[in-house]
Amino acid sequence: RILTVLSLLWVALPLFFMGLIVVALLVQFFLAFVWFLLPVGGMTSDNYASLSPLRKFLDIGWHLIAPLSVITLASLAGISRFMRGQMLEEIGQDYIRTAKAKGLPERKVNYKHAFRNAIVVIVATIGGVLPGLVSGSGSIEYVMRWPGLTPKLIEAASSQDIYVTMAILTILTLLLVIGNLISDVALAFIDPRIRYS
Repeated sequence: RILTVLSLLWVALPLFFMGLIVVALLVQFFLAFVWFLLPVGGMTSDNYASLSPLRKFLDIGWHLIAPLSVITLASLAGISRFMRGQMLEEIGQDYIRTAKAKGLPERKVNYKHAFRNAIVVIVATIGGVLPGLVSGSGSIEYVMRWPGLTPKLIEAASSQDIYVTMAILTILTLLLVIGNLISDVALAFIDPRIRYS
């Protein structure tokens, strides 16, 4: 029930608001301990130019944790709500009642029968998550000052730079195609009834 309430909150609240809450919590942590648990904004530290290549990579990864956590939790919250609905629908089916009547354990009925049929719909919709993680995070990029695709797209569109705009839209389209390809291949592994000829 706690996870259901938290996932409903993540789905209901806009991304920029959740980003502001994370920034406020990180600032309060800094004020209490005079130490940054995670960076509040930006892509790199002030001494980024003087770091070794490995330290540069780790520095960018450290700055990526907070915005990526907010975006990932928002995506997972939507998927978990959808998965819960699919599982409840599958549990109400006749074949589940028949499996329970035959005396199969509850765990085996839920995970071997209901979960395998419910996950098919989730995997089919995951193809749109990949471009959504990149393009749907524009408000987080602004709140946490991350120089991503969305600020660049808005800047290119406002200055009428058609080449940069088309390049970014092409990248997002390629991500959508790759995400759909991954979900189609995963569907063939999960559900043996699906065959591509």
